Amino acid sequence: MYAQVIEAELDAAEGARGVYAQAVPALCGEEGFCGAIGLIQAGNGRAMMITLWECEAQAGGAARAVVTELSARGIQPRSVATWEVAIEL
Repeated sequence: MYAQVIEAELDAAEGARGVYAQAVPALCGEEGFCGAIGLIQAGNGRAMMITLWECEAQAGGAARAVVTELSARGIQPRSVATWEVAIEL
């Protein structure tokens, strides 16, 4: 399993919730999708979206879709990285 981790600076928590609300449903129908977590750090506008995928190639495709959604909202991600999941409980 692989995780796609995208970090961004947003104006407000509501902005992050809006991005998550738009991006996650679009990903749910994608082959290999295993789940998503959206994180918001209160008070400073930092947000992180973690999506889980069966294989590395699927994770990369997800990143492009989410970055496109962010760009449409005028947001440039701080970082985009694919991680291999070492443990899942």
